[in-house]
Amino acid sequence: GGVVDPAPAGGPDRRAELRDLAEAVAREVAGLPDHLREVFELCHLEGLGRTDTVLRLGLSPLQFDRRMRKARDLLRARLG
Repeated sequence: GGVVDPAPAGGPDRRAELRDLAEAVAREVAGLPDHLREVFELCHLEGLGRTDTVLRLGLSPLQFDRRMRKARDLLRARLG
C-alpha cells in the first residue's frame, strides 16, 4: 500500500485548517492601524491596483509603498 495523506486537499481536516488560517488573517488585518489596513484591504481584498489605491486615498506613491510594506511586515510578524 501507499502512504495515506492524513489531510487530503479537499478533506474536512484540510478545510478546517484553511478556515482557521483565514480567520487568523482576518483578525490580524482588522487589528492593523487604520492607515495601514485601508491600503492593504483595498489592494488585497478589493483588488484595486496601486494607482487606483493611491488616487482613492490621496496618497503619494511613496506613502503607498511605505504603508503596504509596513502592513505586510506586521502581518508577517504576527502570523509567523
